[in-house]
Amino acid sequence: MSLPLPWVDRIFEKLTLVYGQPFLARWRDLDLDAVKHDWATELAGFERHPEAIAHALRNLPSDSAPTVLQFRDLA
Repeated sequence: MSLPLPWVDRIFEKLTLVYGQPFLARWRDLDLDAVKHDWATELAGFERHPEAIAHALRNLPSDSAPTVLQFRDLA
């Protein structure tokens, strides 16, 4: 089961606040809904472990925004 899209929206809100426009600019030429659906798929299973998502959000890299695979590894 994919991560619920509202969860992905909240993750994107936090990453945008932390990293600003460069985070969103990564997908400038892509459909943002498709990108979010990909994140939901890659983060499948974490809906049973919200503390893992919270951990990832508390331990974001300071140098650049994580990709979905990097975020999954953080979680």
